[in-house]
Amino acid sequence: ISKAYLRPAPGLVEFSTATGVDRGGIEFRGELYRISGSRLIKISPNAVITDLGYIPGIGRVSLAGGFDRFCIVTAGRGFYYLPETGLVEITDPNFALALDVVFIDGYFMFTDGDFLFPAELSDPLVFDPIKFGSAEIDSDPIQSLEVVRNELHAVGSTTVEIYQNVGGSNFPFARVKGAVITKGSVARYAALEVEDALFFVGSGRGEAPSVYMGSAGRSQRISTDEIDKTLQSYSPQQLATITIDSYSSEGSYFVLINLPDQTLGFDVWSSATAGMPLWHIRTAAGEISAPWRCSQPVRVYGKWIGGDPTTGRLCEIRSESATEYGEILFREFATPLSFVDGNGFLVHKMQIYGIPAATLLTVSPQIAISISKNGVEYGVERWVNSGKRGQHDFSPVWRKIGRADKTMTARFRVVNESLFTPARLEASIEVLRD
Repeated sequence: ISKAYLRPAPGLVEFSTATGVDRGGIEFRGELYRISGSRLIKISPNAVITDLGYIPGIGRVSLAGGFDRFCIVTAGRGFYYLPETGLVEITDPNFALALDVVFIDGYFMFTDGDFLFPAELSDPLVFDPIKFGSAEIDSDPIQSLEVVRNELHAVGSTTVEIYQNVGGSNFPFARVKGAVITKGSVARYAALEVEDALFFVGSGRGEAPSVYMGSAGRSQRISTDEIDKTLQSYSPQQLATITIDSYSSEGSYFVLINLPDQTLGFDVWSSATAGMPLWHIRTAAGEISAPWRCSQPVRVYGKWIGGDPTTGRLCEIRSESATEYGEILFREFATPLSFVDGNGFLVHKMQIYGIPAATLLTVSPQIAISISKNGVEYGVERWVNSGKRGQHDFSPVWRKIGRADKTMTARFRVVNESLFTPARLEASIEVLRD
């Protein structure tokens, strides 16, 4: 059996329903808070929603949790929520039109795209006009802020500058000498700290976009050629809408890049184990072209709970589910092009071995195969059973696959409630020699 297997993407189950489109969420003091439309809400473990106040703007917000409060930045304005006293807006005249916020070393740190400015330690509602800093390596605008290994990262459009807390009466952070990543982010929400590293979609000046992992002032490209081709098929305006999320589950840590019509998934832990980048694509169930419908998942109450970015629905990620809000998912995977020293060949049989999954007694799981001689055009799908409940030794098999003059690839599709996990493919091949 193979050392690896193709695991299915998790399903989504409705956790609760709010009144507005989900704009982001945070866990604070063991409770779940999300921005739904124009309202800040708290969601209890049994999915009861409490309205906490008005939040302006549309689209995703920036959130950062501190010791006694968390901060929300949206539409250039800043708000704090304190469980003891409620929601309050930042009204200090020295507060600039903020784009992003993080919490580091007791400071709420903000950026307006040009400068970095912290709230006062003694009173986060107060801002000192002399405590403003700026990114100085390049003239590129600051897209966002991230904290990686307790270092402040100012993520620009073509560079990332790294800062440490040095104290003092002026701007309390100083750039780490020589610590700069010569790549930047394509969008405000296209960078994220995961596993003590900065993951981002971007490029250096004059370069095409790729996906990078930044650490210790260096960057490493983790996207494959196919992922790069996908990213480079979008316009700059479309790339500016990219968002990145992450969550961990059952030995995998996923970084999810949400594009206009699909979501690209990178498995951090499995890629490190395999020694190669492992990517997959997720789309919304029942949609021809739409990204995965779970945004900004938050670990709280022993669950991963996110929000549907198109509705007020809140979702729970469940690996044991094969549906998305009740809609049946489909999974698709393909083999590389098979080549037998330039000879033609006949494929008499293909058989998939895998890890069986329990299904309802009424479910008859199905899996289909379709064949292509060029990797572009595929033939008619042939459906077979993938094993009913209790058939633990069952392996789907197809016979009389066909002839190939030089190359052949097989594509498999699962459209049912089965969680059948393929781990090995065997083919019976007869080489045709001149």
